[in-house]
Amino acid sequence: MQRIVRALGFTSFREFLQKDSHHIIPYLVPAIVKNPGTSQLLNDIGKTMMVDTKTLIEETFQVSSEIIGSGILNVR
Repeated sequence: MQRIVRALGFTSFREFLQKDSHHIIPYLVPAIVKNPGTSQLLNDIGKTMMVDTKTLIEETFQVSSEIIGSGILNVR
């Protein structure tokens, strides 16, 4: 993965996530329905970016924390 990230012009995986995660996350959220492990992947992305997963989703989709905390999205 590090080679791919560097080939794309980033210095680290964290930098890649911080700058381009908004392209990946919209595909991961619907995948939670079919693969519950995707929720853990979102949590790991949040940890790597040093951002709370709820904040990560709020910023990506510009939704309020009430929707995220309502159980529609099962994130920590």
